Amino acid sequence: MTAAGPPTDRAGGGPPAPPQLRFGVLLPLFGSSWAEVRDIALRAEAAGYDDVWVSDHLMAVPDPATTVLEGWTTLAALAAVTERVTLGTLVLASTFRPPLLLAKAVETLASVAGPRLLLGLGAGWLEAEHRAFGLEFPPLAERVARLEATIDALRERTPELELLVGGAGRRTIDLAVRKADWWNAPGDRLDELPALIERMRARAREEGREPGIASRVGVLLGDRPGEAETRLARRTSPWTRIGLGPLGLVGDPDEIARRIELHRSLGVSRMVIGISRRDLGEGVLERLAELVLSSNP
Repeated sequence: MTAAGPPTDRAGGGPPAPPQLRFGVLLPLFGSSWAEVRDIALRAEAAGYDDVWVSDHLMAVPDPATTVLEGWTTLAALAAVTERVTLGTLVLASTFRPPLLLAKAVETLASVAGPRLLLGLGAGWLEAEHRAFGLEFPPLAERVARLEATIDALRERTPELELLVGGAGRRTIDLAVRKADWWNAPGDRLDELPALIERMRARAREEGREPGIASRVGVLLGDRPGEAETRLARRTSPWTRIGLGPLGLVGDPDEIARRIELHRSLGVSRMVIGISRRDLGEGVLERLAELVLSSNP
């Protein structure tokens, strides 16, 4: 995969030149065992992906009856079994853990993973999940304030750590511009990415700095033109279509390469790719690396 360094503060007008891209894999924590997640992470590392990422849920979405691995514990275990890949969270809910407690846990994990750790944070969004585990779910303004307090605690204890803020709202974009190294829009807002990037850049021009941009996409890889699009048309649930719209990686290798270039032209420098458990079992992880990602400049 093509490596890219961390983003730097940049001011002034006009969009930046298309960046180099890093490619990561969002690991399937819903319905998977630890052994399955570990093996997928090791396959991603062997295939040449730059990053592996975990989500942060205490109950599965949309079916709470599905088992789910807790994200922070999983990330710590991955730090011990991988060697090269960056380890990311997309994203930790700041409402799940007190800021200073999380900062202490991050400090400990950073001593294991070193510079491979990239911590993504969000304000939390699923009220039922909080209620099920006895956690408060305050109004949005309070949740964003908690997110900012978490960032400040992390900056104090681990100032060298790269931070990502995820969210499409005005408050979270503002926080990403002011205090994060990276910004990410949720996968269910992928088709709004061009407009959201413009909103972020307008705020960045005011602040005089701009985080790097990470996009969360789904993939459906077909061997022939139209094959993947036909598979997508069969998916009726919106949950199974997240990240698979016009900016998702849907199509044959040529079409997926074209869509990757769309992301690059928007200024995206990190792509986090979600692959279904079925496709993971059929080798799409390796095929995508071999057929598409390795050919990118």
